[in-house]
Amino acid sequence: MTYLVRKQLWSLLLLLLTARLGWAQAPAWQQAVDLGQTGSTDFSEIRASATDAAGNVFIAGSFAGDLHLGGITLSGTGTNLFVAKWNPAAGFVWAQATNSTIASARVDVRGLAVQGGNVFVTGFKFSYPTTFGSITVTGQGISCGFVAKLADAGPTGSFTWVHALSGADVLPLAVAVQSSGVYVTGNFNGTLTVGAATLVNQRPSGSEMFVAKLNDAGSTVAEAWGQRGGGAVQSLAVSGANVYVAGTFSSAPTDFGTTTLTNSSSGFASDVFVAKLSDAGSTGSYAWAQAIGGGGYEYVRALAARGTEVYLAGSFGSPTTTFGGLTLTNAQGGTGTTPAPVDAYVAKLRDAGSSASFVWALRAGGSDAEEVRALTLNGTSVLVAGYQLSSTAAYGSSVLTSGGTGGLFVASITDAGSSAQFAWAQGAAANANFPAECIAVHSPRVYVSGNFRGTATFGSQVLTTAAPYQTGYLAVLNDPTLLPAAAPATPVALAAFPNPAHDMLTVQLPAPAAARTSLTLLDALGRPVRHYAVTSGSTRLPLDLTGLAPGLYALRLTAAGRPLISRLVVE
Repeated sequence: MTYLVRKQLWSLLLLLLTARLGWAQAPAWQQAVDLGQTGSTDFSEIRASATDAAGNVFIAGSFAGDLHLGGITLSGTGTNLFVAKWNPAAGFVWAQATNSTIASARVDVRGLAVQGGNVFVTGFKFSYPTTFGSITVTGQGISCGFVAKLADAGPTGSFTWVHALSGADVLPLAVAVQSSGVYVTGNFNGTLTVGAATLVNQRPSGSEMFVAKLNDAGSTVAEAWGQRGGGAVQSLAVSGANVYVAGTFSSAPTDFGTTTLTNSSSGFASDVFVAKLSDAGSTGSYAWAQAIGGGGYEYVRALAARGTEVYLAGSFGSPTTTFGGLTLTNAQGGTGTTPAPVDAYVAKLRDAGSSASFVWALRAGGSDAEEVRALTLNGTSVLVAGYQLSSTAAYGSSVLTSGGTGGLFVASITDAGSSAQFAWAQGAAANANFPAECIAVHSPRVYVSGNFRGTATFGSQVLTTAAPYQTGYLAVLNDPTLLPAAAPATPVALAAFPNPAHDMLTVQLPAPAAARTSLTLLDALGRPVRHYAVTSGSTRLPLDLTGLAPGLYALRLTAAGRPLISRLVVE
């Protein structure tokens, strides 16, 4: 066989495997809606989103003036929060909002979580009395932090309880739910009392972070425990009894329990921290903390956890930034504490109990600034969304153009266990900078939301607002490679290493193998080429690859009738 023929066959195999396993082809925008506003003082923003098992989308944000959600109109005095339920077939189903009697009143929402028929939101309000449905919350200082629960009854939704955090200056930023535990994190000044614990800010100036657990008893709620930590928190994720937080800290050493992190710069540049707390029920304590830095400015905007895998994303402006033993290089170089235009990053670390280590890290970007603002997981797919200011920016082999006015991006990353790569990227543009703030998934739909002014274009979908201020949007695209909603909620990736492989390969199973587990190696055409025996109870399998032709393959693990697929390169 000549070299040219071999090269042509190899190219064909690449194309066939790409089509079969869903690589490269970016899904198109299917639908886009805005939060209809027409008044000269109307304003709205979406800050958080989530989906439920039935495919409904819940969004939360703030608005002033009138907010038109399909046939639903919300109005109020001052700036209020709203929570709305949207269905891809029926549109907006219901919406709830706060209200006040003071024109200067403001309520901001920062986080949202959904569990079963319950919706949880967190945020902060100024000291004026505010009504959440039939519940009134009075002020408790400069900024009153709160957590609220709504019950979704299908066609209607209503506030069940609202819990105010007892501190004079508290800014909750994220919420997560695990069983009856409701976890909230944010920043505070002065003191904050949570249950029996009084948290005291250790910084002479500026705020510090807190993590608090509440116990939801249905119609009531009680505080369980609270912990403080150094730095400014941004994101929160929960997996089992493990609570993960991520944020930034500046030059001073920063403590998380008995762990102290030191900033990589002697100036005031920011490094990123990610820390784990163990929830023992009535108490919570730090288990470990890790730092990401490079002498300049690093930021974290999103965090997700599944099993022992923890994913975080944001941006970095240092010339180089280290993630444990891994290093990413900024496309524009940077000059230390004088930040370059930031590049986007996505990284994964593995929790080993009392410690953690980074497994892989990816960058994306162009000649200007890019940042990941939101992240979610689906099987081996890590989906991210954010903003792109570069006229062109690369996400792996995918290149997006923004037309020079800025835009948003959505990208999918395939997590192969010990490595990862971008699978596709899609963009949208506007006549003014507009980032994607939130991302949520219900297979095959990917929901992206954020805010825009003027005109926003999502493929053939064009949104226009007459209001001079920004308004929120919700846009949808379909990714057929996503796992169906009926798949397990924690389908940890089938890890195979080394990848690329030569004669031997080790496969790490996501759980001890059941009796009806099979492992098959497929070629680029999807044809079975080898079958491997799987012993019941095993978690790690050595595979002999001797005799296989170099090329692209896929490992397919089938357990209880459900497949997991991991891509593989044999050299």
